[in-house]
Amino acid sequence: MKNTGESDLLSTHSYTQEAAEIYTLANGMTVCMEPLPYLHSASAGIWIKTGSANETPEESGIAHFLEHLFFKGTKTRSVHQIMEAIESRGGQLNAFTSREHTCLYVKVLDKYTATGIEIIADLIKNSLFADLEKERNVILEEITSAEDTPDDLVHDLMAAHHWPNHALGRAIAGTVESVSALNFDDVVAFYKKWYKPENMAMFWAAVPPHVSSCGFEKTKGWPTVFTPTTLFILRRAQWASMRRWRRNNWARP
Repeated sequence: MKNTGESDLLSTHSYTQEAAEIYTLANGMTVCMEPLPYLHSASAGIWIKTGSANETPEESGIAHFLEHLFFKGTKTRSVHQIMEAIESRGGQLNAFTSREHTCLYVKVLDKYTATGIEIIADLIKNSLFADLEKERNVILEEITSAEDTPDDLVHDLMAAHHWPNHALGRAIAGTVESVSALNFDDVVAFYKKWYKPENMAMFWAAVPPHVSSCGFEKTKGWPTVFTPTTLFILRRAQWASMRRWRRNNWARP
C-alpha cells in the first residue's frame, strides 16, 4: 500500500458516506464518528432534537434561553474555567438554536478532542442555569435588535406567514413578553423533558487515535468520558473505520 501524501489525499479523494460510523449507545444516545486522518483539527458537537418548534406559546424562546444558560457555569467549572479550557488551547466553543434543533459544538486541534468533548458533556449534564436574570436581559436586547434588523426580521415574518398559530411560525428567540415571564422552574422543567440521551446525537470528526481516547458510559443515563469499557469499544470501531478509509482512499502500487 502506497501513501500518496496529505496534499494528494485532499485533492484527489472526495468524502464518501461509508467513512462515517454511527452507533446507538445503551442509554439511547446516537454517536457518529468520522475519521479525518489528513487533518490536524477536530470538530465535535451534541445535537439535541429540540428547538423552538417544541415550545408551547407560554414557553416561546425557552430553548434559546436554555442555550445561553448552558455557558453560565456547571457543577464542576465556573464560566471562566469553561472558556479557559477551550480558548487556552486555541479552540472555539459555541452553540446555536434553530426551530428544530439545539447544538453545542467545539473546534480544537486534534490532540485536544478529548478535552473538547468532555467540556460539552459537562455543559449538557451539569449546568447550573445560573445568571438567569443577566441572560434574560441579554436575550431581550437580542430580540429588540432583531426587530431593528430587516434581514433578520424578514425570516421571522416569513415563518409567521407560512405557519400561523403554530410553533414553527414563532420567533426562535421568543418575544419580550414570553421571555420576561420565564422563570428558573420553567427552564429546569423544559430541560428535564427534552434533554435526554435518546433525544441527542453526538458527532465528531477528527484523527482516529485522538478521537478514540474518549468514551461514553453505555448505561442508562448521561454520557461520561474516559470509561474503560466503551473506550475500548469506540477505539476498536475507530480503527476499523480508519482501515476502511485507507483501503478505499489510498492509491495502490
